[in-house]
Amino acid sequence: MPGICGLQLQKTLAERNCALPVIFVTGFGDVPMATETMRRGAFDFLEKPFRSDALLKVIHKAIAWDLQRRGERTECDRIAARLATLSDREREVLSHVVSGERNKLVASKLGVTVKTVEAHRSHIMRKTGARSVAELVRFHLAADRQGAVNPYATC
Repeated sequence: MPGICGLQLQKTLAERNCALPVIFVTGFGDVPMATETMRRGAFDFLEKPFRSDALLKVIHKAIAWDLQRRGERTECDRIAARLATLSDREREVLSHVVSGERNKLVASKLGVTVKTVEAHRSHIMRKTGARSVAELVRFHLAADRQGAVNPYATC
């Protein structure tokens, strides 16, 4: 690649939040270079000469990985959109619910009645589309796992 090396290109792609799987193909690779590319998130590292079937196999794996990652991202976006519909109070109740606290304890902590907590839980379940508390916990963990400051804004 004239004017830029693979490591620089990988860095530029990362700076632009491009999450495509990167496969390094080089005729001048060494262990430190391979280690660095993998540490930076490269999908694979191939040294020339290589067999074309080996490259095709890596490309197919990268495509499958990318499709799975995009599917997970789409699901995460759907979850984030649902969680974003919650009011501040519903988010507060949600944090207690996913911690396993019972309605009575949540009501006591928030200074509201048990009926109010039950109403908020009902709204949370309806707005998120969760069919169970376990699914609600999964939604919450998926949003939280993405490391967003506000996991309800985006995954």
